[in-house]
Amino acid sequence: MTITYTGMTFLLSRAPGTFRLMRWKLWHIFGNRTDLLLHYVEYGILAILMLLTFKAWSLLSRRPWLGTTVVILAATLVGGLNEWTQAYTPGRSASWSDIVANLLGALSAVGVVWLFWSRRKRFTKFSPNR
Repeated sequence: MTITYTGMTFLLSRAPGTFRLMRWKLWHIFGNRTDLLLHYVEYGILAILMLLTFKAWSLLSRRPWLGTTVVILAATLVGGLNEWTQAYTPGRSASWSDIVANLLGALSAVGVVWLFWSRRKRFTKFSPNR
C-alpha cells in the first residue's frame, strides 16, 4: 500500500495541471496556501502509511524513536525527490516551501499516531477483558 501510494504521488505530480479543479475550489477557502496544505496532507498520509508498515514488520518494537525518525526522514526525502523531478517537468515547479510542508505534514501525522497509540495502550492496559 505504501509503495503504491508513493508511486501514485510521483505519477500524478508529473502531469501538468493535475487536480486543477480541486485546487481552484480549495483556493477559495485557503487562498494561496492551498498548495502547501495539499503537500502537508499528502505527506502526512505517506508518513502514516510508512509508520504502519514499520509497525507491521515489527521495526518499531526495539527502538521506536529510530523507526519514527527513519519514517519522517524517508517521507521528507520522497517529497524532496518529488520536488526535484517536478523542476524538470514542463508546467510544474519546485519550491523549498513545499518540502517544508512535506516535513511538517510527516511530523504532525507521526505525532498524532504516536499520541493515539500511547493513549490506546494506557486504556487497554487496565481493561477487564485482558
